[in-house]
Amino acid sequence: MHRALRLFQLFALLAISWLLVGCPPQIYVLVRNDLNTPVKVDFTCDGSGTLMPHFTLGAHEARRTRVGCLMTAHDTQGHLLGSIDLGGLRHDQQKFHRYFDRATYTFGVAITPHRIEFVHP
Repeated sequence: MHRALRLFQLFALLAISWLLVGCPPQIYVLVRNDLNTPVKVDFTCDGSGTLMPHFTLGAHEARRTRVGCLMTAHDTQGHLLGSIDLGGLRHDQQKFHRYFDRATYTFGVAITPHRIEFVHP
């Protein structure tokens, strides 16, 4: 009986410690608008934008958000400024570590006049 109680206590301690540790932190992206005009930013994953971030960034504004697979930027008239594959960054370890900040679990993206590029946050 005493042995079963100790085993139960050990199991309970392991279960509680697992709950306290939780999931690994989510990876974020800091989107920076380097233009003098507002831009509309959309994230999609596997062709769907459901539950993905969509927002408008003002001129020279930045926002940190959850990562989607593909990020697209449009100007206020709807013209495509560019898109970038964020999912592919995870597979390129050298590039990932160059643009990833471990302290904040964030990597950076800048919207420039002719493209979207990775930058260090």
